[in-house]
Formats: sequence, C-alpha cells, structure tokens
Amino acid sequence: MDQENIITLKDEETGKTQSFFLDDKFLLNGNVYVSLIVLPEGAAENPDFDFDDLPEEIDLVIMKVTEGEDGEDLLSTLDEEEEDIVFDYYDKLCEMYDDEEEEEGDDIE
Repeated sequence: MDQENIITLKDEETGKTQSFFLDDKFLLNGNVYVSLIVLPEGAAENPDFDFDDLPEEIDLVIMKVTEGEDGEDLLSTLDEEEEDIVFDYYDKLCEMYDDEEEEEGDDIE
C-alpha cells in the first residue's frame, strides 16, 4: 500500500487512532477538503493489503484542511450544515468524474 497516502488520526476525546487512505482533495468556496477512506484495523501497517480487500460499502469521511499556528495542515470535522453542502458537492464531483470515464471508455472501441 502506498504509505504516502495513509493518514492516521487520533480522536482527541477517546484517544483512539484510526487510519485512512487519502482518496481525494478538492476546493469548495475557497476551502480545501479531503475525502478519506476508513481503513480496517491493521491495514495501514500491512504491506500486502489490497484495496480489493475493502468491503463493497466503504466508509468515507470528508474533512476540512485548515492551517495551524505553525503553518502545518490540520484536519477538522465539518459542522452539520457544512457537511450537507460539502457532501452534495462531492457527490456531484464523483458523478462528473464517472461521466468522463464513461465517455473516455466509449472512445476506446
């Protein structure tokens, strides 16, 4: 598995860590967001892990990228209102991407 795209986050309330695969990064209303695929426990450390091993229904998390005091990137959760807007936009992006792939596939024949 490409370790460059693996992010491990720690829940500040519970102290529990969770690994994610950085799936995509996109811009909306001047803000940067990332879509993260939740990885099964131990997958990030397993060099033989294959995305085909993921369940058909994956858990996807979208977080906002903000800048910390030292200029480092921080990820923050979305409030309810922002979450609805961002997920709707992300769904449209995915539909556009799927449409483009279908059109490119038609040209191959």
